[in-house]
Amino acid sequence: MKTRQYLISTLCLLLLTGCAANTAYRTHAPVQVNAPCTPTGMRSIEHVCLTEKSTDTAQKSSSNDGYLLSFVEFDDEGWMHDKQQADGLIQFLEEYQKKNDNAFLIVTFTHGWNHNAAENDGNVAQFQKLLEKLAQDEIKGSKPGETPRKVVGVYLSWRGEMISFPPVFELMDFWNRKDAAERVGHGSIKRFLTDIGEFRRISNARVKAEAWRKEKEKFDRQQAEWDANQQQMAQLQQSVQAQLSRMATVPSQSGNKEGGKDQATDQTEDEKNKLWAKNMRKLRTSHLNLNKEVSNNFQMCQNTRQQMNELDKRRKAFDEARRDGYIAGTDETQLIFIGHSFGGLIMHHALQSTLIDRSRRRGITLEDGSEKQMNVSGIADLTILINPALEGAAYEPLLDATDNRRFLEPPRPVMLTITAENDTATGVSFPLARQDTYLNRDATTPEQREAILHTVGHLDRYLTHKVFMNHDQPEFNQLRSDMNPTPFLVVRATPEIINGHNDIANKNLEDVIRSVILHNLFWKKCKEYKSNSPEPGLHCPNTPNFWNFHAQEGVKK
Repeated sequence: MKTRQYLISTLCLLLLTGCAANTAYRTHAPVQVNAPCTPTGMRSIEHVCLTEKSTDTAQKSSSNDGYLLSFVEFDDEGWMHDKQQADGLIQFLEEYQKKNDNAFLIVTFTHGWNHNAAENDGNVAQFQKLLEKLAQDEIKGSKPGETPRKVVGVYLSWRGEMISFPPVFELMDFWNRKDAAERVGHGSIKRFLTDIGEFRRISNARVKAEAWRKEKEKFDRQQAEWDANQQQMAQLQQSVQAQLSRMATVPSQSGNKEGGKDQATDQTEDEKNKLWAKNMRKLRTSHLNLNKEVSNNFQMCQNTRQQMNELDKRRKAFDEARRDGYIAGTDETQLIFIGHSFGGLIMHHALQSTLIDRSRRRGITLEDGSEKQMNVSGIADLTILINPALEGAAYEPLLDATDNRRFLEPPRPVMLTITAENDTATGVSFPLARQDTYLNRDATTPEQREAILHTVGHLDRYLTHKVFMNHDQPEFNQLRSDMNPTPFLVVRATPEIINGHNDIANKNLEDVIRSVILHNLFWKKCKEYKSNSPEPGLHCPNTPNFWNFHAQEGVKK
């Protein structure tokens, strides 16, 4: 190991002009909150204009269109180059939300080997294309008069490229860059991901609290109105009752005491009796209606109080659940983590302990005595690892964490790991480069040996699905019918979806990622998908069917 590091250091000295500096790239001051969108530069936070607008998007567009692009950079030890990049972003989002009353869709991207935060880096451009399309989706999915969520991209950068010239020497820094990625994954990036997750949680809690306050005020106003109405009806009821009491005696008929009736007097008394009877019928009807209104009003108040109590119980349960995170709604701030290559390794290392902890939480006990799990939640609503340069041995604890879990309902994907079946970088080069590591490890079983040498996406032990394009839509196939459903999916992709290691700009891969994002996070905004439909609105691919699952029993069919 020391010899290898010495050779790399010597090579870097010989090729000094080709060594990438271990410094930050995005050192310019961030844009001001609510600044108009501008062409990208080298700021730590930028407001980027949309480059294209469909007819549907243009109808809903505003001067504040575009997305926010920010950068947080780490050195080879996993320390932040400038903590203000991270802290300033949180402060920026808080101020933006106060001024605009916006929720966010926040997407972080951690790049891999041979990339950095330079303005001309290909991963930066590809990330911006994804952000643009998500911003378009937000605008398309918003209702008339509704403010779409602001899309925020966070490019998490490290020195993925150590030797930039000449290209023939790039493979020489594999071990050095993997070691650096390991340190970054266990470094300050954990702090940043926790902070952005806390922003999401508190932001949504604040929105929920405000919505709850408005609902409570509305309820209190209705309650006051109902109380006033009930008091008025009670007074009317007393008035009618008094009138009924006064008119309880039928008017006496006066006539000739000697048996001879006065015809005029008799006619007058008869008219009085008819009028009395008519008035009595009106009063009794009014009395019955008033009693019915009073009863209905009282029942309405009782129902409302009961509903309020139920809402309060749900709110308390919701608050309890959100302590560990939850999948936010489409009107709330949502968070997506994405990592590619060594960036996938970094994201996995940064999140693994949290995911294991939440996977092992006890479930609920059903009437038959069996225990079932609720869905696992992560810091983010969804994490996507693309061609991660991550050995199976490092992934094994996640498999073990959900191995004996039984879920009440099909678990939503919390982490999606997708690997191209023809990715030679992780499929061939990675295990060759791991030979020296294996020689220093004492594997106890053949499975363990394979897990040390090979990446998670190239080991059948961890695979859950295969994804391919069925006409114009991605389709997921569960690989084994006896597989226990898990929120951690490991998917192998055909070359038409991702061709090799760096084909992350593939439109079909984009469709796969969007199908998972849209149906897990945008599902309320999705309309029935129609290919190339001219109808305005957000059209989503068919819902991915990940598991053959019987929701009522919590077991596979």
